[in-house]
Amino acid sequence: MSAANEGLGGTQRLTGIGGGTIVPGPAPTNPAVITTIPQWVKVGNALSHTAFQTGATSVSNTLFSLIAGGIIEAIKIKHSTAFAGASITAYTIEVGISGTTEKYAQAFDVLQAVGATVFQLTEGVGSESHGAAVNILVTARSTGANLSASTAGVVDIWALLVSAT
Repeated sequence: MSAANEGLGGTQRLTGIGGGTIVPGPAPTNPAVITTIPQWVKVGNALSHTAFQTGATSVSNTLFSLIAGGIIEAIKIKHSTAFAGASITAYTIEVGISGTTEKYAQAFDVLQAVGATVFQLTEGVGSESHGAAVNILVTARSTGANLSASTAGVVDIWALLVSAT
């Protein structure tokens, strides 16, 4: 592999063994188009606290559909606005499947202050079905009050995905 830098403000390019060029940019947002080359996909873009508001202390929503033969190699969770709400003393986000909501990312505290180095990166290869797509869930949990009491919070979630098909 060779690398070239076209100047301070220029585009950095990596040239692979096969001659293909990789131009760094924003993570793609469509997990349905993953290939046999691992890539980061932004599967949860600016998820607001309102997406999780319910009259209970936990809720699971579909984050994305993992394609048949898809493999999750890692999950990154980072909040850009701290979650908050009257009487809420803890608020976490996790990623998994129905019945195992922390399979791909254990509970990450999104009530804590936001910072450049405040995120969770969970590594661990996993796959679901080689014959059918499977919904990957994001689960929010609160302590002290129902999720409907939340008044602030924004989180982004990325998945390192690859296809084995």
